[in-house]
Amino acid sequence: MQLTFEGQNSIFPNISWSPRGDAMLVSKPNGQTIETADVTYLLGDLWLIPLDGTAPRKLATNASWGKWSKGGQWIAYGSLTGPTTQEVHVMRSDGSDVRKVTTADRASVDWLPGDEILYVAGRQLKAIGLQGQNPRTVLPAVSLDSNQDDTFLLSPTGQQLAYLHQSTLVLIGVNEAEPTELTNKLDSNHGYRPDLTWSPNGQWLAYIELGTSAPQLQMIDVKDMRVSTVYTAEGSHLQQPSWLSGSQVILFSRYPRGTETFDCCAKIFAVNSDGTGLNDLTGAQAPQQYPEISPDGAKIAFFRKGDLWVAFLHVER
Repeated sequence: MQLTFEGQNSIFPNISWSPRGDAMLVSKPNGQTIETADVTYLLGDLWLIPLDGTAPRKLATNASWGKWSKGGQWIAYGSLTGPTTQEVHVMRSDGSDVRKVTTADRASVDWLPGDEILYVAGRQLKAIGLQGQNPRTVLPAVSLDSNQDDTFLLSPTGQQLAYLHQSTLVLIGVNEAEPTELTNKLDSNHGYRPDLTWSPNGQWLAYIELGTSAPQLQMIDVKDMRVSTVYTAEGSHLQQPSWLSGSQVILFSRYPRGTETFDCCAKIFAVNSDGTGLNDLTGAQAPQQYPEISPDGAKIAFFRKGDLWVAFLHVER
């Protein structure tokens, strides 16, 4: 089904599903900007889109992203205050009890168990509680790139952290002293989301590597560091892998080389982690991109010509 509101469907493609998969958070441009000599940053408002047919509801102004806590009782969101900084706020899931928690770099923010917020400040990874007091440094050996919409990706178990340092993919365990570099062939200009995704059990990390002849969807076992090639895109580009919950199926976007814009010809595919069962989920429909799978693995949100759509998944698991 197509999700639209106010007759304007331009939405930033950084979707956050609720833990129960019954609603989404999206950020919609509000016409305001932050200008620099080189870049114009679009500002947005945070909207809650239920899937029960009720009307979308604006939760916050100047919110470039929103993310539910693990248990779904809280929502964190970021408000840009400049090209390199943001304020991190929290609210209850019904939009009440809004409070500023901290000031952070314009980088990833995630939730830890126990309703702690993980964020980047001064290139260091920090954690802070809902009251905004007593921040602590996490993994002091890690120095993160600031000023990226997505800088790190925490595993579902909370035990591993994958992050990008320019085009290098780096992995570190939460109890490890030193990080491990995995590959230096990722796309450093990844836009709204880096080209990597964790398996639901946190054992595998899938990513898009820019090979010498063709991009490859690869995955690595974070226990023994064994790398497997899942799919090679001859004559095409790959982006935005997303792992299907409770399965060994990975979704990704593919578009042919030579096309000037990703919006023109992108399709969404599914493939088993062993490389079998490649399936075109787009078919003859209009270009589709930015797949985001619901936590229960039953639904997929995606963009079609700038509109947000949701479909039920019928993928062999």
